[in-house]
Amino acid sequence: MHPVPFIVIGVLLFRFRKGKQIYQAAGLIGAAMATLFFVLLVVSLVPNFVELCHAYTSVNSSVAEGVVENFKPVPT
Repeated sequence: MHPVPFIVIGVLLFRFRKGKQIYQAAGLIGAAMATLFFVLLVVSLVPNFVELCHAYTSVNSSVAEGVVENFKPVPT
């Protein structure tokens, strides 16, 4: 799942708590955890993406061409 909906839900719980402190605490903790998860995802995935883009633009990649044989699709 994507962490952005959890950030939004946490911020909404924090903002519209209607006087209940538990909603404020749950919203703050949820938004903080989702934000941390999002930052960890960005830190781990962006360098690989940049490396792949650089390989593609500098023509340091290869292409496999040919006929597909013995293909067995996944059963539905």
